[in-house]
Amino acid sequence: MQIPELTMKEISLFLLLFLMFQNIFSQQPVVPPRFASPLDIPLILSGNFGELRSDHFHSGVDFKTQGVIGKNVYSVADGYVSRIKIQTLGYGNSIYITHPDGLTSVYGHLDGFTDSIASYVRAYQYQKKTHTLDIYPDKELFKVSKGEKIALSGNTGSSGGPHLHFELRGTASQHPLNALKYGFNVRDKLPPQLYNLFVYPIGETLPGKYTEPKIIALRKDNGKYRISPSDTLMLKGKIGFGLEANDFLNDANNQCGVYTIELLIDELPYYIFRIDEFSFGESSYINAHTDYRARAEKNRKIHLLYRKPNNQLSLYPYLKENGLITFPAGKTSKVEVRVGDAHGNSSELIFYVKGNATALMLQKADSLPNSVFKWNTANYYENSQVRLMLPANSLYEDYQFNYARTDIGYQKAYPYTHYLGDSYTPLHKPADLSISGEMIPLHLRSKTFIAAVNEGSNISCLSSTWNGSRISARIKKLGKYTIVIDSVAPVIIPINVRQGANMTMEHSMRFVVTDELSGVAEYMGYIDEEWVLFEYDPKNNQIQHTFDTTRLISGSDHELKLIVRDAAGNQKTYQTRFRW
Repeated sequence: MQIPELTMKEISLFLLLFLMFQNIFSQQPVVPPRFASPLDIPLILSGNFGELRSDHFHSGVDFKTQGVIGKNVYSVADGYVSRIKIQTLGYGNSIYITHPDGLTSVYGHLDGFTDSIASYVRAYQYQKKTHTLDIYPDKELFKVSKGEKIALSGNTGSSGGPHLHFELRGTASQHPLNALKYGFNVRDKLPPQLYNLFVYPIGETLPGKYTEPKIIALRKDNGKYRISPSDTLMLKGKIGFGLEANDFLNDANNQCGVYTIELLIDELPYYIFRIDEFSFGESSYINAHTDYRARAEKNRKIHLLYRKPNNQLSLYPYLKENGLITFPAGKTSKVEVRVGDAHGNSSELIFYVKGNATALMLQKADSLPNSVFKWNTANYYENSQVRLMLPANSLYEDYQFNYARTDIGYQKAYPYTHYLGDSYTPLHKPADLSISGEMIPLHLRSKTFIAAVNEGSNISCLSSTWNGSRISARIKKLGKYTIVIDSVAPVIIPINVRQGANMTMEHSMRFVVTDELSGVAEYMGYIDEEWVLFEYDPKNNQIQHTFDTTRLISGSDHELKLIVRDAAGNQKTYQTRFRW
């Protein structure tokens, strides 16, 4: 039998149907629900998997804990504790449990562990004389059963409020997986909400030069989203679209991220984004997936429905022409944007585009600027004061680089501020920045840093090194930079401690610890000349020691010494006597 030849349109329609069915089935749980709940309260989300965060996709789901810390946290399945990590930022106190089916569950921002785990952790901290740790216990040490209590929920690390950060990962790959696809009892009957459409001119402006997109408000009409005020746009040339959208779940008012976005032109797919799994190594490509400038400047979270040249995300099951569309003059095309969440709820935007010979966007310039940095090559800039080297593939697209300098410094010892491009340009790979520091006195160079000047003239010191008369640092974005000298020691302010205080009714001693420039780098506490554990919470600028009857004799007088150093080596010591 002769097989009939298929036209390109028939092939495209077949591909579209395949992708549609694939998407339908992907929105069901990957495996039958088999996990216990990690909490014994209703599961309500404050954040979901793949949500757009600063420089990364959210790798888990955030469960609300009714605004308090101390809720019981349970293992979702049989397994063993394979990792325990304590850090001042990030996940704070966290536990990793490896399960026999190839998955690992992660529990972050914990306030504390069960007694056996807590004793093991505390012994390690005293042995190594450290607060932070990252340890991998033997698999036989802490075996746990499904539904067994392992910890208490908290607000440690970079948490913005009490909640449980929960992840599922592939054990072998350590890729985070979309936990909502595994049958957890989270109520979600609400479709995503769409707010604005963005139209980006591609190739109609100077290479590497940012052009403000055209913003088109969306309205909902008979269950479908439409553009305002007319259903038809008049566009010319190559176009990329962007979309501002959020998902919402029952029982909570907070915004969450969407799961999938599909762009179709005349019913044929051009772009599909879907987030089931990703690697931590690719997560920072979010800065190419979104409009970084809009996020940095106006806190707008915009999905770009096209792929920039150096966007290596694996989250696009299908792309045609990288999602970029050229609308022929005189032809009217139907454009559909479908947005879904992990529970199968969806919303759809429908509008039309008529190709027009009259440009909506800026006309392309006749000549190219002199300082275009190419995304796929190394780029170098140097003058008498600064040297800047960007490795290849550090930019997401070509960039028009400009340099400027002001003779207004942030300290008399160094009077210049350098403008390296703009602060709305992220770097996927750190760049090497070197600044002449010959005017810095030799005795101050060990306390000198290159510093980023952020919005509001806030200073962020970078890890810096000297080579002769030049100081160098690695920078993660372009923008304003200067040199600062940190010769001021940290500040220690007691909260519940005073000289000779009777602290027998207290369970801990607490201090406020701050450092103006380079930041707290090291902290050590001694009671009666013996090292004791102090725990540092940088988001609240607090440090505390919890009294331990197994290590401190109660009902007697003691002497405390607390030492805090900043990154420049400046040291502050607080000493007092107290009774406990």
